[in-house]
Amino acid sequence: MAGDDSIRIRRATGADAEPLALGVIEGAEDYPSFAPPGWSAPSFEAVLKHVREALADADVYCLVAESGSGLVGQITLLPCRPRATPS
Repeated sequence: MAGDDSIRIRRATGADAEPLALGVIEGAEDYPSFAPPGWSAPSFEAVLKHVREALADADVYCLVAESGSGLVGQITLLPCRPRATPS
């Protein structure tokens, strides 16, 4: 066997913010092909700020899957928060 290819699941920490934000940015790369005209992806900095805030929120539950090469997956559960509707 060339190496350890096992996957471990654990709760995300603040140290995971950058790789999680990068995953969001990479995941949105194809969005322009089907997004409405004028849509643009958020910046890495904006996503990183959002991820850091989410990970610091006790109501947010984020699990990451990691292998020897780093993060290979994630799932995040967060509460539904009602938003004001426009008048």
